[in-house]
Formats: sequence, C-alpha cells, structure tokens
Amino acid sequence: MQTLTLKEEVFLKGEDLFRFTIPYFSAKREELFHDIFCNGLFAMSLTSSSFLESAHLSSRTRALLLQRMDSSHREPRHLSHDAFLLLERICDDILPQQFLLPDGIKVPLASLLDQSLEGLRDGWRYADLPRDQEAWEKGLQTIAVHAQAHYHRTYHELSEGQRGALLDQALDGSLSKDVSAPLSPYQMSLWSCDLRADLMSSFLAHPFVQDALDISALLTGGDDHLQGFQAVGVNQRDLFEGL
Repeated sequence: MQTLTLKEEVFLKGEDLFRFTIPYFSAKREELFHDIFCNGLFAMSLTSSSFLESAHLSSRTRALLLQRMDSSHREPRHLSHDAFLLLERICDDILPQQFLLPDGIKVPLASLLDQSLEGLRDGWRYADLPRDQEAWEKGLQTIAVHAQAHYHRTYHELSEGQRGALLDQALDGSLSKDVSAPLSPYQMSLWSCDLRADLMSSFLAHPFVQDALDISALLTGGDDHLQGFQAVGVNQRDLFEGL
C-alpha cells in the first residue's frame, strides 16, 4: 500500500537542511519522520505564539491566519454531508498529520477544502472535469462507488491497505472501467491530482503548520515598512526567523 504525505527530498547530515516535496511515502519512513519532527532536529512546540505576534507579520496577513484557525469543524457549505465525511477520512489517509504535528493538534483539512470551493478559486480547471464544486462532489462519490463495487463495503469500512490501494488506483487512472460511476478513471486521475494539490496547499497555509515547520515566508514586513529577508544564503537566517 502507498499512503500519501510529505516525504524527505534532501537531508544533509551536519547541515540544517531539510526540503519537502509532496507525494508518496512508504510506511518504512514513519519512524524517520517521527524521530525528526517530534524528537530531533525539528522538534516542534506550539506553546509560543511568537509567529503570529511577530512584528514582521502584517496585520492583514495575521487576520487571515487567525481566520484559518477559526474555521475548524464547521458543517459543510458546498459538499453534501456524505461527501464531506468521506473527504475527512481521505484527508487522514493521504496526509496523516500525527507524524508532523504535536499531539492534540490537527488541521481541519476537510473544512478548509470545503470552504475553498467558494468563489472564483484560482481561475482554472481541467477541461475534462466539471466545474470545481461538481467535480469534488462527483470525485468523492466515485470513490464511494468503487469501494462498494470492489470490496462490497463503504470506504470507511475498508482496511488501511484497501483504502490506500483505491486512492492509488484513482491517482494513476487504473480504476475499473466496468464500474458505473460519476467520473471515469481518466477523470479521477485528474481530480486526484487536484485533491492532493489543494490538500497540501491548505495544510501548508495553516498557521499551526507554518509555526511547527518554521515556515517564515510570510514574515516579509509589518504594517509600517517592508523589510524582506536579508540573509538569503545557504544555512543563513535572519534574526527574526525561527530556529
């Protein structure tokens, strides 16, 4: 089975460099992630609010971040109730947050993704997919249909391996063509790419994650002036950046 989450791209011993990229990770790396993020080099704590209180964060940006923190566990506004519950389970399967965030901290990805379906979004979509809200509803319905067709169970009742296999097939376009579902296997491969991209974007845009991973890209200046970053060389950091 392949589950999706952040994976290690470069790790240079002796140098505090760790870069991230999106898709696959194997279960064999779970221990590595836990050691690095929870016990070692990037040990995380959300006990400090210095990130949100930084003078290098504009009040407008701070307000947007606080709004994201206040958006958890709302009832779905754009997806149906069943689709939303399925999305919650899929988000946990694709991005198991317990390997990245401290105990008790979880980003409400399904709520954020549901909210992202409002408005104009980023202004583009795959030509072979319906409009975004319809595509998301049909994509989730298609996952549910294939779960019943292949395993005679709901997606929630499947084992971890079965859920992972189904998500992998949706991504690589290998879902059965004989199953009558709202989206074709090819359309599901396109939608699955959108799902992962939007999920990761929502995750990395959340202040919990930015604080936990010391993402300082937003600290470009306060309300009075734009300072930007002065130390831009390898292994250099400005004084206002986290450790």
